[in-house]
Amino acid sequence: MFFAFVYIIVPLVYYYVGKRLIEPAAFDRRKKAIAIMIMLVVFLLPYAARYLSRNNIYSPWVEVLLNVCYISIGFFGILFIAILARDIILALVWLVRKVGKIVGKIGGAHRRYTDPPENMERRRFLVHTSNLGLLAMAGGLSGYGIHEAATLPRIVRVSVPVKNLPKDLEGFRIVQITDLHVGQTIKRKYVAGVVRLANELNPDVVALTGDLADGQPGSLRQDVAFLSELQAKSGKFFVTGNHE
Repeated sequence: MFFAFVYIIVPLVYYYVGKRLIEPAAFDRRKKAIAIMIMLVVFLLPYAARYLSRNNIYSPWVEVLLNVCYISIGFFGILFIAILARDIILALVWLVRKVGKIVGKIGGAHRRYTDPPENMERRRFLVHTSNLGLLAMAGGLSGYGIHEAATLPRIVRVSVPVKNLPKDLEGFRIVQITDLHVGQTIKRKYVAGVVRLANELNPDVVALTGDLADGQPGSLRQDVAFLSELQAKSGKFFVTGNHE
């Protein structure tokens, strides 16, 4: 299923987005060829990123490439959903009109109906204009996602009532940290910020509940090193997740 998704479904998604964006665009043949080449490069970026990460190839330029890759995946994911939703709505509108015409012809068979010729230029203009709007929306949502990803996690306080709890455990405080996914996009600065927030809560226990890192251990050692500065009165505990 994984390989079917990566090597069949993902290429079809990029093809669909490219076809719906580039074909109706008011570009000449040269500009459309350039747009197709850009789409091809963007499509190949995740495969290049996977190769670099699997082979422990890291440098400042590789880090930039990986960030561009992950941002592009999010951007095209949002864009694909938006274009697909738009096309489904257009298809439903077309179907309703078609059914309405058929019903009208059946109900008034004595009348002659002539459908006006479809204005292809108008149709192309509407699709192109809506594509620009969807591009702007996908860009805005991607920017918001980047901002949220770079922001330190919010603290959620939960009180857990326990019957017959011993008095010496009243107010016992557990700080749970989960799904940090330290890797190509989450680095030491972010980890240090999480550690600072956790220590400020003065926990009795710190629980790291899985998906700590994404990538090869050797390349992540410096980024996760800040976790050693976590402070807890009764201990620090870690369990693995599916990413480990």
